[in-house]
Amino acid sequence: MAQRVYVHIGAPKTGSTFLQGRLFANQAALAEQGICLPGRLIEHFQSKLFLTGQLEEEHGHPARANTAWQRLLAEIRDWPGTALLTHELFAGLDDAAVQRMLDYLAPADVHLIYAARDLMRQIPAEWQEHIKHGWRVPFHEFVEDLMAEGPSSTWFRQVQDPPRVLERWSALPGAHRHLVVVPPPDSDPELLWQQFASIVGFDPSDMEADDVFVNESLGTAEAELVRRVNKYAVPRLLEEGRGQVPRWIKTELAHSLLSQRPDPHRLTVNPEYRAWIVRRSEKIVDELKSSDLHITGDLDDLIPKDLDQPAGDPAAVPDDELLDVSLETISELLIRLRRTTLELRASEQRVRQITEERDRLAGTKQRLSGEIQRRQSRPLKQMLIDTSEQHPSLHRMRRSYWQAANTARRLRGQKQPEC
Repeated sequence: MAQRVYVHIGAPKTGSTFLQGRLFANQAALAEQGICLPGRLIEHFQSKLFLTGQLEEEHGHPARANTAWQRLLAEIRDWPGTALLTHELFAGLDDAAVQRMLDYLAPADVHLIYAARDLMRQIPAEWQEHIKHGWRVPFHEFVEDLMAEGPSSTWFRQVQDPPRVLERWSALPGAHRHLVVVPPPDSDPELLWQQFASIVGFDPSDMEADDVFVNESLGTAEAELVRRVNKYAVPRLLEEGRGQVPRWIKTELAHSLLSQRPDPHRLTVNPEYRAWIVRRSEKIVDELKSSDLHITGDLDDLIPKDLDQPAGDPAAVPDDELLDVSLETISELLIRLRRTTLELRASEQRVRQITEERDRLAGTKQRLSGEIQRRQSRPLKQMLIDTSEQHPSLHRMRRSYWQAANTARRLRGQKQPEC
């Protein structure tokens, strides 16, 4: 069994995608430093579903999903050093699921890693993630519901309230619960990676750093377009299966198309809500300062500073701007559809060519098989015929023989011989 297991639980929208991309790109390098990052990221997600009893409720997961946690656990149990589990949805584990995970990991020395970011950035980021998964709640309604602790903000409070999340892991000593304060936007982009490495205990200097996917944000107009498209697209996509919504809304529309648009207008909380956010942030920081947690970073970075930034509510986007974004998106979809159609036609043509070639070769094979069988049934006679075809003098002799034999047999009323 691994002597120590680090469980990275997010929170969502705190650089988890960046960290996971970097980690899984360096699994072999981590192993060389004595750290086991088991399986694939999808298996860490499926393990969350297993621990919360959600696998039966989810649709579209392969049969292997039911044993994902057991496979990760087997690798951890076979590893003599340090192991690492990571998924931002682990932040949503309730008390029972947390205890279930700890029981499975016993007797390893378990450490928790939880990252927090200021609410002025987290609230817009979480709302965006929700609409990428089919939500239709306007941004200002989401903020108001959060302030009132209403039903549409339940998940946010479950995963984005640091004292509340860390309390569910209170079975661990305070020094084993690591809180990472996400650096401010103007910080070195590598700082979060370095902080994470220092906690887990590996040297990040030689790790591969290229081609890591980053979960890009949308601008206000782009986000509002996704929210409105959800009204029409999501019910139809759900008819094809639950997994179709993130596949087409998040991956294709939001990430592949809209996040690539230049100079998006940043999504921000309306000014009338900012005082409440500051008060809530100050309360969170006070609670954390009085805790026995191991803290990396500056807790004061959790209190929003830039309170004078312009409002960026998607609901306030002018119709003409939204229309422009819509038309540009439709145009890009047409271009991509044309490109895909041409590629499909080229593929179909190639398939036809391969099929015709296959049929031609099958016919040739059949003829050759028949020829081989015929030759094997009368090898000497066939050899003489083939040889006579290559030598004119032998061919004339064979022809003379055939004519004489044919005349003799006709006189006797016999059939023409085979030659």
